[in-house]
Amino acid sequence: MDLTVVLFGNTSAVQFHQHNFLLGETEPNIEDVAIPRRIPFHLKSFGCCVSVINLIGLQERTLNLDDLSGQLLIENEIVAFVFVVRLSQLTDTDEEGIKWLQTVFDDGVFPFLMILFTYESEEGSDSLDDLKNNPALERLIKTYDGRYHTCSKKMNIRSELIQ
Repeated sequence: MDLTVVLFGNTSAVQFHQHNFLLGETEPNIEDVAIPRRIPFHLKSFGCCVSVINLIGLQERTLNLDDLSGQLLIENEIVAFVFVVRLSQLTDTDEEGIKWLQTVFDDGVFPFLMILFTYESEEGSDSLDDLKNNPALERLIKTYDGRYHTCSKKMNIRSELIQ
């Protein structure tokens, strides 16, 4: 059995490349977005593998995803919706991502929403300080009951992703 995680957010918060464990090297397109990507690690404590549905950047395009959202919910055991945001900034576009998720999947997803703050590699050591010193990011974390994680926007450090 696979546990499925849906990632969404602004494309500037991630870097697509061959060593990106979660997303790979290709940006999503509407034709293949419903096909989950199995990521190369097994969660032994849960006895299952993890799959990722990559919706990053789709809210930046004007697409009607009504049919797709129903298909995703029916065909996958989605355990979390992960809002990917750059740690150094929270833009209006990022905030629109939450509204987009609500429009596509409805309010029922909010208890399953988690925030993933990404940083440039050289920003890594300052990441938690940045988080604590940014009122907008603090409000976002509080809104979603403190469910957040940080990792490199390259998503290539395995230990960061399976904590």
